[in-house]
Amino acid sequence: MFNRKYIPLLIFLFFSHLAFGQVAEKQSFLRTGANPFIQVTVVDKETGSRMEGAAVFLSYKTDTLKTVTNKNGAATFAVHPFGKADTVVVDISFLGYKKIRHLQAVKPDTFLEAMMEEDPQQLNAIIVKDDHIAMVRHGDTTVYNASAFTTMEGDRLVELLKKLPGITVSKSGVSAYGEPVSKILINGIMLFNSDIEAALEMVESEDVKKVRVYDEYAQDRLVERDTLGRKERVVDVETKRPFTKAQELVLLALGGVYVDNNADVADGFGGAEANWRSFEKDKPSYVLNAGLGHNYYTSGENTISRNPVDNAYAEFRVENRKQFKSRMSHMLDIALGKGSSESFSTDVYSPTASFQARTDTQTDESSNKTLQAQYMGSQGITVKKNSSFDFRWNFSYSRNDRLSMSNMLASTDGKDFVENRRNSSLSDRYGFGADVKFDHHFDKKGRKISVGLDYQGHVGNGDGERVDTMKTSTSKQWLTIGDDNRQNNFSFNAGYDEPLVGENFRFNVSYRLEGDFSETKKMAFDELLKQTDVINTQDFTYRNINNTASVGLRFNTADRSLSIAADARYVRSDQLRDERFPASYTQPLAYEHLSPQLLLNYMKNAFSLNVSYSEMSIIPSLEQTRGVIDNSSTLYLSAGNPGLDASTSRIASVRLSLGSMRSASSWSLSASYTNDSDVIVRKTVYFGQDTYLPEYGYTAKAGSQLSTPVNVGNASRVSATVGWSGYPSAIKSSLYADIHYGFSSRPFMYGDYLQKNASHSLDLSLNFISGFSRYFELSVFSTTSIGRELLDGSVLYDSFTENLTVQARGNFLKHFWVGTDFTYFVERTTMEDLGYDRIKWDMSLTYKFGKKNRSELTLACIDILNKVNSTEINVYDNYIRTAYNTIFGRGIYLSFKYTFK
Repeated sequence: MFNRKYIPLLIFLFFSHLAFGQVAEKQSFLRTGANPFIQVTVVDKETGSRMEGAAVFLSYKTDTLKTVTNKNGAATFAVHPFGKADTVVVDISFLGYKKIRHLQAVKPDTFLEAMMEEDPQQLNAIIVKDDHIAMVRHGDTTVYNASAFTTMEGDRLVELLKKLPGITVSKSGVSAYGEPVSKILINGIMLFNSDIEAALEMVESEDVKKVRVYDEYAQDRLVERDTLGRKERVVDVETKRPFTKAQELVLLALGGVYVDNNADVADGFGGAEANWRSFEKDKPSYVLNAGLGHNYYTSGENTISRNPVDNAYAEFRVENRKQFKSRMSHMLDIALGKGSSESFSTDVYSPTASFQARTDTQTDESSNKTLQAQYMGSQGITVKKNSSFDFRWNFSYSRNDRLSMSNMLASTDGKDFVENRRNSSLSDRYGFGADVKFDHHFDKKGRKISVGLDYQGHVGNGDGERVDTMKTSTSKQWLTIGDDNRQNNFSFNAGYDEPLVGENFRFNVSYRLEGDFSETKKMAFDELLKQTDVINTQDFTYRNINNTASVGLRFNTADRSLSIAADARYVRSDQLRDERFPASYTQPLAYEHLSPQLLLNYMKNAFSLNVSYSEMSIIPSLEQTRGVIDNSSTLYLSAGNPGLDASTSRIASVRLSLGSMRSASSWSLSASYTNDSDVIVRKTVYFGQDTYLPEYGYTAKAGSQLSTPVNVGNASRVSATVGWSGYPSAIKSSLYADIHYGFSSRPFMYGDYLQKNASHSLDLSLNFISGFSRYFELSVFSTTSIGRELLDGSVLYDSFTENLTVQARGNFLKHFWVGTDFTYFVERTTMEDLGYDRIKWDMSLTYKFGKKNRSELTLACIDILNKVNSTEINVYDNYIRTAYNTIFGRGIYLSFKYTFK
């Protein structure tokens, strides 16, 4: 007979399935018996993506187990704590989603899949048009609805990301809420491997459904549950259709003429490029780039290179990574280049005890041919699920054939000192290396040990000649130079990680041994005097041994919202330089430093806080401690200082960010303070007449200068920025604004005197990217700066800078595109003749035709106003530099581009 006491249980079970209906039970026959478990996988019902960070409870009577899902959306429980219980209650919750409750029978090895639905009442979002949600946050994940942001036809992912509040796209890469993005996923997979640029350019904005930003552990770890390291910021793009393959071949050819308005010359230019990229899920990716041209190099839309070059290049790369599995990757890069450049600069020095007036001018012309080839491979092996080996290896070869000519003139108190020089060199360099890393997890609590060994070797050789052709010289110096060097680097590291209280509080200790052994032989023979040139000949060996030991503590809350890490690091560096020629001596040096580090990260919903403090020792370089003069340039001499001390840098920083889903905006505040002690600066001595230097056995020519490094006092820097980004629904456009304040105080040597420069700057940046039309887009970027430079507390000068860029794109009659780019830069100071401006206006007209408009014919005009000013003026500690680089002036070109997909 049926017992009535089971009726409430049946009603509860019926309504839980009726109300949520999202839990599907699966039985596994792979494992049964002694240790039964229940594994719950939480999935977004709409997207099918697995949800990390969902809270999962298993309860029976007074016993309750709780955990959160991992990066695969899974949570696993051993059910033995429930004894002989035949059923448990499963509760699943996630911010912004409807809760799920399920009554589960306890069986050996049970798998559950929970399909979660969004709860509109919990969505803290803004409706920007119709029923489109612009952005929403689930836990530590920010989700953008791509349909709420308007892009133009044919735009790629890069244009969409520029419009999302909190995301910044620049030449240096992609960042989200102040943190750099390490990779871009497509529907949760590493389709483009590590090639972020390919993802930005090959995914069309119209194919994007949602964009997610979150932090996760490296997906290519060999042991999936190794979550002890730092998380990486990830952009995950969800597409409207399956996206498991992307292939593209782009062919480009162009030709035109330009006028260099500074040199008053005209020249033709032209070139061709081919770019092929192929990416497919769980298969190797291939990238091939090749091009050639005369005075041609593209560096952006309607932009030609600043330094005209004749070039040819080829590059090939293959990479294979498998997500969440033992990984294997291979990369091969081959590049061939040919180029040339020209530059001109004038240095005006402030008066010193050595002179009343000094001006140095230098003109450089150079050409070089390069060949570079590099292969890198890696293989990961997992052993019994708890251990892993990671192998990496690399080989490289490079050849550089360079010819340079320089003309230098030092005018001191009306007297001229001239130096003309021609240098040629041909060098080859070979590199090879390998490393292995072993990780072992002792138990499920996360106890871990890791050991690594790495070796890198380099062998180089070369020859060349240097000819001094000074018109004032009685005998020209002609040197033939041979260069031979070998370098061996190795490192050994070991670390141990121990959980102290559960998995939340951990202790770690590590040790690292690094060794650098090198041998350098550089012979210079004076062909005119028929003898070895002592100053330019070197023969020495170098050894550097670093020992580093560190002890640290780390705390993480169960939901990973709060993370605190502290460690102390002891570093000892022992250096030994054995000089055999030109002087025979041994130079031992030792540096020690104890550096603490503190990190605090807190993230809860739309709020995040990062606080850090660290110290690091800056050890002088080999050349800085080498007490031998370098007269490669007889006007600009340099020598090392064996008595240098290491400099210590102390950095404290804080960053806060807060996102508002209702206003589709985010705020950020960041501040940092840096203090450097025992700063190393250059001490410069000027010679008004020929001067013999007994410590180097060398006579410095009149008009030359000698620079040596010395330790001086402290330097400090302060930086603070307040930023805002948003997507106001009224104008359906993206706005960015930030205010930045910076201060720096830095010592320098002014002859034999120690002085200190200081600078204050206040910058206001405003960016606007329209999103109200699919046929027209307007972008405005403006940065206004005011500054003050001080010398020993007295005002040196005030400055004002404005940098304004306006870009517009338009599409009409479906096939025609027009673009314009206007840039205005101005700098004014209170110092006489210190300031300049620059104006550049470009326009282009593109006709797209053929299948899906894959063919493009473009007519473009560069620098319509012919007012590009390539002159730049910079103020240094004790002199002003005016520099000019040869660039394209006004030009016009016609290009044809075809894209195969």
